[in-house]
Amino acid sequence: MEYAKMGKNWNTRTITARDVTKKIILNNSRNCGLTLSNMKIKSYHHLCYYQILLFLISHLVRGIESQTYPGYSINVSSHVTVQRGLCVYIPCSFTVPTTETLTGIAVGIWYKWRKTPVASNNRSFSSNGRFFLTGDVQRGDCSLYIENPLYEDGGSYYFKVEDNIRFNYQDIMSFIEVTGLTDKPEISPKKSWLEGEKVTLSCTSPGRCRGITPNITWKGNIHNFETNNHVINHENGTKTHFSNITFTSRREQNNSILSCTVQLEGRLTTKQEITIKVEYPPRPPEIKCSIISKDSNELQSNKDCAMDANNTIYPLQGSSLSLSCSADSVPESSMMWKSFSETKTFSTMHKLILANLSRANEGIYMCQATNIYGTSNTSVTIKVASQGASKTFIATASRGGVFAAVIIVTGALLIQFFRKRKKMPDNTKLQKSHISNNDAIYCNIEMSPKNFRMNPTEQAESTQTSGL
Repeated sequence: MEYAKMGKNWNTRTITARDVTKKIILNNSRNCGLTLSNMKIKSYHHLCYYQILLFLISHLVRGIESQTYPGYSINVSSHVTVQRGLCVYIPCSFTVPTTETLTGIAVGIWYKWRKTPVASNNRSFSSNGRFFLTGDVQRGDCSLYIENPLYEDGGSYYFKVEDNIRFNYQDIMSFIEVTGLTDKPEISPKKSWLEGEKVTLSCTSPGRCRGITPNITWKGNIHNFETNNHVINHENGTKTHFSNITFTSRREQNNSILSCTVQLEGRLTTKQEITIKVEYPPRPPEIKCSIISKDSNELQSNKDCAMDANNTIYPLQGSSLSLSCSADSVPESSMMWKSFSETKTFSTMHKLILANLSRANEGIYMCQATNIYGTSNTSVTIKVASQGASKTFIATASRGGVFAAVIIVTGALLIQFFRKRKKMPDNTKLQKSHISNNDAIYCNIEMSPKNFRMNPTEQAESTQTSGL
């Protein structure tokens, strides 16, 4: 008869006294010489017969007990895995005989094998804060919820019902395995953004638990951003926690790392990273030039050439010039070289080679970069110089440099001479200057009775004048 049945995708078990007996006999046949084919026993010691008989009697009694209580069954997963810091919901249902009816005061209890109870719907039961019986026992629901378990919580668990009947469903137990935290938060959406676009990303914490409130943080090459935390409450009492970050995309953020870290209880952390993809039109292309030359062994070599501030190059006549062009853009731009003097396209590649240069190659060359977001270009002017003109130019430049140096030195000496002359006193003027007898001399002399004395003649003259 069927004693316990597992649910969908679970194994179906039939437990009978005959099955148990065969299992015990198989386990002990090697030591006691027992053969199942003809059920003959060849024993070397009489003690083996007593052992087998004892096992047979005990398991026959068990089988009778199972057959004595038909209608009792439980439907629960035989193996469940839960991570540290997270939670798990274990669906469970059980039945009792049709002759029995569970009442509203029916009590369900989950036990750890050979240990104390861990969860119950009895209000007076003191929970450890990690195991919860969430099912309606009266309706045959024995579902178990586990949250933030410890490693020592791993083991086998069985269910017991107490009402007008009492029954332990010990033959079908659920083994709970507690592992480390491996689940990562989820960042969405995963896509590319156009430069300057407003971006909003969400980071969802792993697990839909009831009493766990994670701390969610962001880190990356992001400036002037805004974050908001949200909670979604589900009908079964569980919650989903997530955080949004909003910022404006910039090309400097392309291929940079953005991470979301979730911290759970017990300082447990888990992190997820994404690579930001920002697309943008091409920047003005950068042009580099080099002179292609060959040695006596016909081996080719490139030598960088000079380009002035006006993007003008002066290659020698007969030389070969290589122009390379690159532009920063996402997605990558297609490159094209055009000549304004000949109004035609020279190359659709990033490199343009002009061999055996002559006056006909002079003109303006433009490099154009194009992707789906726009076009940008940069131009360069080529002026071909002949070999003789180059030597004349060098000689002229040398003579001009010497002449310029002479002018500079002469000017410096003249400036120094006039500065010294300006500082010298004008003795000639001082010698020629004289004071005429007819000139009036005004002095501001401070008179003091102590320091001023008149002779007797001057004093008499002064008295006569005063009398007048």
